[in-house]
Amino acid sequence: NKKLILAIRPENIELSMAERENWLHLLVKSIQPTGPNTIIQAQVGGSVFTILQPGFITLELNKSLWINFEPKDMHFFDIDTGLNIVSE
Repeated sequence: NKKLILAIRPENIELSMAERENWLHLLVKSIQPTGPNTIIQAQVGGSVFTILQPGFITLELNKSLWINFEPKDMHFFDIDTGLNIVSE
């Protein structure tokens, strides 16, 4: 069993503060306004997602948010080598 890193470009992630059917439910763990963007770290189980969103977003720690993305936008990397795993 090989461990992988899942990466999705920020522009390909949809974010909602309201529950959405079939979207991934996360809990907000950190919010970092950086000027033109906001960096959000959110967790589901043992996995942490870092999400970059345009603009200033106000969120509360440990509150729910939902994200959605298309499978075609997922990129996988080998955790040991950092190499991109390309599907054929």
